[in-house]
Amino acid sequence: MSDSRDFKIESAMSRIMGDFPLDMKEEESDFSKDLLLLFLYEYRMFNQSFTHAAKEYGKGGDFNEAMSKVMGFESEQEFNNVMFLREVMRFINSTSEISDIVRVYAKQPELARTRLKNLLSEHSL
Repeated sequence: MSDSRDFKIESAMSRIMGDFPLDMKEEESDFSKDLLLLFLYEYRMFNQSFTHAAKEYGKGGDFNEAMSKVMGFESEQEFNNVMFLREVMRFINSTSEISDIVRVYAKQPELARTRLKNLLSEHSL
């Protein structure tokens, strides 16, 4: 482990796994597990996008400077900021979708389960 956060992540994951089986109805437990699967998938996708964004748009460079001028940005920094956000926007949208599913569950659990299963199937999970 390279730093204390690695240990904390491993410990948190172990605690999560230790919570199973959940003391609730099977379909509620399945919903919780499916939600965890989606979170983990989206987090992995975020790491890939974030890594790319940090490498490509977290620093200056001749290409970014030239591209910012061609695209009409006022500065390379503005271009880098917009492109960085573009890279991580998928994660922002997916966490919003996950939050919405949890909100819907309170009133319409079947609809929430269907939406969650649809998202999982889109990602072959």
